[in-house]
Order: sequence, then structure tokens, then C-alpha cells
Amino acid sequence: MSRWGSRADAATTSASQQPADQDLTPRPEVRALQGIINNATAQRLTVDGVFGPKTKAALQFLQKRLGLPETGEPDTMTLVLAHARIEDSRRKRAASRRFILQLPKSPSPTAPPRRRHLLVDVPAHMFIGRELEEGGLAGYEPETLAVFLAALARRSDGVVLDVGANIGVFAMLAGALSDWRVFGFEPTPELAAAARRVAEANSLQITMEEVALGRETGVATFYLSDVTDASNSLAAGFRPSTKHLVVPVEALDEWSARTGMVPQLIKIDTETTEPDVLAGSRALLHAHRPWLLLEVLPGHRRQDLIDELSPLGYSWYHIIDGEPLLATDTLTPTDPNRNWLFTPEPIDDAFLADVDAWRAALAALAIAPEASIEA
Repeated sequence: MSRWGSRADAATTSASQQPADQDLTPRPEVRALQGIINNATAQRLTVDGVFGPKTKAALQFLQKRLGLPETGEPDTMTLVLAHARIEDSRRKRAASRRFILQLPKSPSPTAPPRRRHLLVDVPAHMFIGRELEEGGLAGYEPETLAVFLAALARRSDGVVLDVGANIGVFAMLAGALSDWRVFGFEPTPELAAAARRVAEANSLQITMEEVALGRETGVATFYLSDVTDASNSLAAGFRPSTKHLVVPVEALDEWSARTGMVPQLIKIDTETTEPDVLAGSRALLHAHRPWLLLEVLPGHRRQDLIDELSPLGYSWYHIIDGEPLLATDTLTPTDPNRNWLFTPEPIDDAFLADVDAWRAALAALAIAPEASIEA
């Protein structure tokens, strides 16, 4: 018999249902163990001090997460690694990355005045937050941001979607530098919360939808990457993952019908499930023909993307660092040039000039003096 006793969980089984030789007396060391399990795995054990089958199963689940033999015994190694896991999680949650993000000035002489910086305050462990603090917008996909900002500048307003928003870089730029209605889609709760926090801190009118977009409406397993929170995905095996969530999924056609929102510009970066987002948007794409800004990862579902995009009759443009946008009839992504623009009609010289102007505005941020954070 385990030194913790052969007990059933008091939360679900009464004393009258137990064999006479089982001890249901709560024990402080078991309470402590149950608290450790809850904190280390986000499980919801009843902390009753009774070591029963639910507690043992939860302990085995913890040991599996820690890469230990699933004995169901609270040995020293299990407890040491569990405490380390808890402390690491607390440290990451407690540490905040707070900085001023410089924004580009519109190159148009007739553009209305816009804000020149945002306050970004996100958990320190978030990948994109670190990238922005270290390199600013000039160091974060500036070629793609220039295309995005030029696309927004084509018209005074509209509806823009940031699909696979993470902390909402594209959404926050649209909210700060345009009068478009902005929607972000991010199924990772912590990332969606961070995006909302940035929007609220800067009074940006951004609606964050904590949902994944996909081929059809329902629920699905969402895999949290062990590598970086920028590569969480609905695609099993895309990145090493020891944690996952069950998240709501909605087809964009259904979202549009439900909300009455018709986007004119959609950015999609969902870590290899872009074809599924397009498949769930077929009615909208054929009827309203929005501009599309997509990440296309080398070696991942290229033909699926071609199958979804070809019937639309769009023009395709590969966004390449330091080069003008040129129409192409092939889809051959390369690192680091993973992003593409798809438009219902060929782009004109005026748009190309706008892209170049926004590139210059973003490049100027690299040498701009840093703003200070007001106390």
C-alpha cells in the first residue's frame, strides 16, 4: 500500500461506500500535494487532503508532463521538478515587458494626424513582445507591414481582420493608424488577453475574438508550441507540443453572416492552417473579394493553398525584402520571405509607390530616438 494510503476522493465517495479498512481522514501533506498538482498542471482537484484515485491519476498526469515514470507516488524527484515548474510559471506570469512602441508617420501629406507611439505591456515571455521591444516595427516584418499599411490607406475606412493575431501587431497598427473597424482572432487565451490589454491601454477600438478560424464551425484541439508562442497551431505535429487546449473554431463565412461584418482586408497567419481558413471563407471571398495578406510556410500545404486561391482569379504578389512587388503565377515561399499579397485586381503604380513610402517610414523608426514611458 502507498504511504499515502489507499483512499477514495472524499469529494465523490462517502465514507459509507468505502471498505472498512480505508482511511478517509484528511492529511495536511496530501492537501499540500493536491495544491502542488493543481498549480503545476492547471488541473482542478478538490483540495481535501484525501489521497484517492482522482488524486493518484492527477499525480500520474503530472509525472507524465515532467517526463518521469508514472508511478502515482509523490517521490522526491516529482516534487522537486513540480516546484521548479510552478516557480518558472510564476516568474513568467509575474514578469512584464513594458515599453513604448514607435509608430510610423503616414507618408501622405493629406493624412490626418495620428498617434506616434503605443504603450505595450505584455508578459515578458511572449515572443513577439520581445521582438518588438528589441527591434521595434523596423525589425518586425517591415516589408509586410508596409504592404498592410498601404492596403489600409487605399480607402478611408472598412473592416480589417487580423487572423492569428498573437498579441495583435497588425490589429494595433490598424487601430492606431486608420479609421477601419478592426477585429483580431486569437484562440490562445493568454495572447488574446495581452492583445486586449494593449488595446485598452491605448484606447484602440479593437475587438478580439478568442476563437480559431477554420474550415467549419465546431471545436478542435489547439497545440501550444514548446518552441515559441508564435507557432501555436491547430495542426498536430507542426511544432513540438506537450500542452494543448480545446478551442472553439468558426468558419469565417459563418462569422461574417452572424456579425454582419464584411472585411475588405484580411491578414492570415495561422501556422499552416491558412488553407482551412480560406476554405471556411469561400462564400465571402467569391462574393466580396477582399484583399488577402497570407503567410505561406515553405514545405507546408502549398498545394492546398493553390487549390483554394486559384478559383478566385486573384493576382499574386510575393513580398520580398528590398524588392518591389511583382506579380507571379507560382507559389514558392522562401525563408525569410514567407508573406504574400493576393488582390482581386492587379495593383497599380500608385499602390507600389505607397508601399515604398511606408517602407521608408518604417525604416526611419530604426534611427528615431526612443520615447520614454511616463510614470
